[in-house]
Amino acid sequence: MILGLARRSAADALADGAVALVAVYLGVLLALAPALSGAGMGAGSRVVADLGFGGTAMLVGAAGIGFGIRQVGVELRSRRALLVLSRPVPLGHWIAGRLVGVGGVLGGMTLAAGAGSAGIALLCGWAPRASVAADLTLAWAHAVVLCAAAMAASALARPAPAALAVAVLWLAAFLADDAAGVLGIPLLAWLVPTFDGTAVFTGLVAALGWSGVFGATATAAIARRDRG
Repeated sequence: MILGLARRSAADALADGAVALVAVYLGVLLALAPALSGAGMGAGSRVVADLGFGGTAMLVGAAGIGFGIRQVGVELRSRRALLVLSRPVPLGHWIAGRLVGVGGVLGGMTLAAGAGSAGIALLCGWAPRASVAADLTLAWAHAVVLCAAAMAASALARPAPAALAVAVLWLAAFLADDAAGVLGIPLLAWLVPTFDGTAVFTGLVAALGWSGVFGATATAAIARRDRG
């Protein structure tokens, strides 16, 4: 049941422009690459690579928020969601299926945008580094957490305030990540998935845990609304 819902959710995310977002992003990066490479004072290829991978993380994070809001907050206020939930589909399964489907699309977006960014950087003379795979994995983990948070927030509030609240959460997560690095507090890695390649395991555990928390929050909020 969850896999069927996930397939539908993934199809909805693709229809909402997941492929177009990646294509536009890579097109902009490719257009900017010559200027960035020439202005880097000997490190232009690294500038292109850092911008490409950092932009990939921002792209999939923003997409995670948008898809989460769209697939729970907007759907709950539409006739189609009422038709789906009127069938014998447990609410928790509906939320889980949505999250799994969007998570798969976000993974594909991360892979495509990351590979494209690497290819553009290689054309500029970039030397690959070992932590790229870890960085992209954790960018995807961040996006899944943001998607789950958006689903929970949009179950509690209207789409616009929910999106703003999750954007603030995203900013706070980056600040906490920076604080963890500056203060040398490794326990923060369990709360905020970090971009340190050595923290992939803890980052993924954190992503799984927070996604579960936000998913359960969304399920409880929708159930409480239905009872009210």
